[in-house]
Formats: sequence, structure tokens, C-alpha cells
Amino acid sequence: MKRTINVNGTKVLVNLPKNFCGGYNTGISPLRSKTSKIKHALVQTKIYMHRALSYVSLVNAGMLLFIFLNTLQDKGIAINIHKYGLLIFCGTLLILVIIGYVEQRLGIHTLENSLQNKQNKELQSLLKRK
Repeated sequence: MKRTINVNGTKVLVNLPKNFCGGYNTGISPLRSKTSKIKHALVQTKIYMHRALSYVSLVNAGMLLFIFLNTLQDKGIAINIHKYGLLIFCGTLLILVIIGYVEQRLGIHTLENSLQNKQNKELQSLLKRK
């Protein structure tokens, strides 16, 4: 890792080892670095699974939509699910995208995340330690 430091008013470019942190050599053992790699891999796996679950929830929403439309059809409302089902599903997804866009533009998502972080006691305790 290359870093520029100030030595007696002169900027000097130095190469620091990977385990150099904050002016102190942390001397991370190989076992700890393997543990960190495992933790990193687990976190990445969890992120990918969470993303996949969001797509599963879209499929679930589509199934619920078709159940609702089928119930309306059973009640006597004329809806041709076989002919317009895909169009209705795509229209519903488009409406969800528009709602998400408006929410993002109004700043609701950012405000929600900041309030959620303020209420997270573990995150607050970590921030107080620094």
C-alpha cells in the first residue's frame, strides 16, 4: 500500500506492508488472515443470498397476483388470465419500479436508512469506540 506522509514539511511516498494500520504494525497472523478471508466469503455469500431472495419475493408477488386474479375470475369478473397474465405481471413490476424511483427521489429511502442506523444500538456502540 503506497501512502504519502509528511516528514519535516516534505512529502514522502512510502510503501507500507499490507498489515500496517494506523501507524502501528498489527502483525496479523496467517491464521487470523484466513479467518478474515472466511468471514469475507461468508458475508459475500450472505449478500448474494439476500439479493437472490429479493428476486424470489418478486416471483412470490407474481404468484399472489395470479391467485388474486383467479379469485376475481371465480367471483364472476371477466379477466382472461391466460391472455393478459404476463402483461398484468409486467405492469405490476413497472408500477413497483416507479414507486421505488419516486421513493428514492423524495429521499424516503435515505431517511429510512439513516433512522435505522441511528436506532441500531450495536452500530452506535461501534461508532462511539472510534
